[in-house]
Amino acid sequence: MPGAWLRLARRVGFDAFLDVWRMISEDESTRHDGGRRMPKLREFSAYQRYQRNRYVKSLAEHGLNPDQIQRIVQRHLGERLSVCHIQGLAKGLYRRPQYDPYDRPHKPAEKP
Repeated sequence: MPGAWLRLARRVGFDAFLDVWRMISEDESTRHDGGRRMPKLREFSAYQRYQRNRYVKSLAEHGLNPDQIQRIVQRHLGERLSVCHIQGLAKGLYRRPQYDPYDRPHKPAEKP
């Protein structure tokens, strides 16, 4: 997520930021502007999938089997995931690398 959005989230609070993000994602006029009016922001549904995937992984780490996880996700989130997909999430197969905008790459020391 671009740094401008992270700064906004820190400034207004996480819950308020989620509301803003959801509204922007639902407004068709802000989707196709090429990022000229505001920094690009993924669709809110991508964040929801990310949270769902973290939830599935957490349930697996607590020892639940894929069938149990499937039922819990259906009941709590209203989504039906395949057992195969749940197994992949539990193994971390769909994990993207974490991005920290404050993490600067280390430069090698210059030679004297």
